[in-house]
Amino acid sequence: MSRFGLAGTGLRFFHALPLRVGLAALVPALLASALGVLYQSQRSEQLALAQLSQSQAADVALLASLVEARAEQTRSWLSVLAHALTPAQLNRPVTPAEVWPTQRSALRVFDFVDVTRGDGVPLWRHAQASLLPADLESAVAQLRAQSLADGQDHVLAPVGRWPTEKPLVLLSTAVRGPGGLLQGVLVAGLSLYSSQLMPPLVSQSTFQGDPLLIYNAEGRILHHPQAARLLGMVHDEALWGPALAQSLGEGGGVGSQGVSRQTEQHLISEADIPSLQWRMARISRLDTVLAPYREMRRQALGLAALAAVLGALLVLWSLRHLTRPLALLRRRARQVLDRSAPAASDWPQASGEVGELITTLRQIALAQDREHHRLRVMVGQLEAILEHASIGIVVTRHRTLELMGHQASAMLGYAPGELHGQPARVLYPSEAAYAELGQQVRQQFQERGYFDGELMFRRQDGSDFWVHMLGRGVVPDDPEGGTIWIFDDITAEREARRELSWSATHDSLTGLVNRRELEARLARQLQTELPAASWGEEGSRGCLLFVDLDHFKSINDGAGHAAGDVALQQVARLMEAQVRQSDTVGRLGGDEFALLLPACSVQRAERIAESLCRSIAALPLVFEGRAYPIGCSIGLVTLDHSSREVREVLHAADMACYQAKRSGRNQVAQHALTA
Repeated sequence: MSRFGLAGTGLRFFHALPLRVGLAALVPALLASALGVLYQSQRSEQLALAQLSQSQAADVALLASLVEARAEQTRSWLSVLAHALTPAQLNRPVTPAEVWPTQRSALRVFDFVDVTRGDGVPLWRHAQASLLPADLESAVAQLRAQSLADGQDHVLAPVGRWPTEKPLVLLSTAVRGPGGLLQGVLVAGLSLYSSQLMPPLVSQSTFQGDPLLIYNAEGRILHHPQAARLLGMVHDEALWGPALAQSLGEGGGVGSQGVSRQTEQHLISEADIPSLQWRMARISRLDTVLAPYREMRRQALGLAALAAVLGALLVLWSLRHLTRPLALLRRRARQVLDRSAPAASDWPQASGEVGELITTLRQIALAQDREHHRLRVMVGQLEAILEHASIGIVVTRHRTLELMGHQASAMLGYAPGELHGQPARVLYPSEAAYAELGQQVRQQFQERGYFDGELMFRRQDGSDFWVHMLGRGVVPDDPEGGTIWIFDDITAEREARRELSWSATHDSLTGLVNRRELEARLARQLQTELPAASWGEEGSRGCLLFVDLDHFKSINDGAGHAAGDVALQQVARLMEAQVRQSDTVGRLGGDEFALLLPACSVQRAERIAESLCRSIAALPLVFEGRAYPIGCSIGLVTLDHSSREVREVLHAADMACYQAKRSGRNQVAQHALTA
């Protein structure tokens, strides 16, 4: 078998139902097992950490209490020596053997004992060394002065440099006589690492590798597993120094009962040594403490994964036997789908739910076979309609041309099938026209359920033509089913309608509106309620000019009617040039014209009329070498805001024109409407 054949077999096996079900069983099992193990291990770690926190805090509190007890015992020995002194011994020279004959064991605790009288006069010193270092002498003097000043006991530590000098702890206590009067001060020193102060359990203990520290309020280290770090500063420790320094910086004590707090990598337990103003801390690495629990978690995850895989394999083996009829059914369904086998035979046999499924799928396949045959017949019929229909047929869906008849393609100038899949926008002259049609289509579909209207299409060569379009949904109330459109070319019909409409309202010779259209526009002007801002200066709706040409008959008689027609056309163009686009110039018949001037004042209308008289009189009309002078008489009527009949207005204008002719022609006369 080729490499590609093996790859195809592997892919088919991967997509097999038993394998997918097995994976579906394996993944939840793995997740459930992993989550359970993680939860239990996390819970175990939390419980172990809480227990360790409590036990470590208790250990530190115990050791701190031991150091506190040793400190109290040392202070009690110094108090014994102070009580043994009498006022007489402080006032005369004596030796330590005379003063403390029975306190030799107490004297051996200290490296030296310094005695000072209450007035500050040093008396004697019992010391193991004859001379103290300078810094130690300075510290003794400082502590002596402090106790003489306040009469209280004090502790000063450490004094000295390590390792060149032995660091000492200095203690002072007051010597009082009868009545509590201060008689003197004892200052004693003992080694910081003396067994009298540091129990062996503290000085030798590292707690299985975890460091045990003692440091004072200034942060100076008094006990450290590494001798090189003694008397250094606690904030210089690389890993956990910042956390201890932060605790010191926050102020206040942690108490002698012991507290624990957790950083990112360490568990720190602390307890105070009150009498010395020291603090003891034990630091444990979390990764070392929790290592057994994390190893147990890894082992539990491995066992859970193994159990889940074995369970999934068992499910896979069982499903492979249970789903064999489904595999045969899938193969048969594919054959029916690609029509490589008839739909009526060769279906697998099975019982139960799988058998019912096979029966149902066989019935569906037979029904689809019949439906496919029916669709082939319908497609053939549709292709015949699209090919031979004498009108344009288009089917669109989602604004895309899906089907197009041959006649529709021919009307648009495209080859059959060329527009298939193109956006419907290509049929329209502009984007604005396409958007406007879309709005009209939506409105008509909402109101009537179909579209019926006339619109303009653009051919492939860029020419435009008008069509009558009918549109309806292929499946009513289902926009996803598409829309079928039927259209026909009505360009010639629209042109004929336009010409007929124009000839009904315009004079064929001059192109001006005819008498009927002028009267209609005048009636609308009289009936329209205009705002006061649109009236003329005297509150009129406008003015009407009635124009009658003077001496026009001489042109018809001398040059002929063709020359008269040319003269009428020139007069019409001259009148149109004298007025606004909103004004109307009309021919009433013969050589009579009228100008409707909406929202025009009387003064402006008079200026227009006088300008017309001058312009028409100056019009050069020369036919066959002979000049024919003409003029015009104009009657002016003001349209007031009261209701008037068209007939009355035209009659008044005619009367005004007649008055102008009687007054000598080529002039303007105004006639007022009577109520």
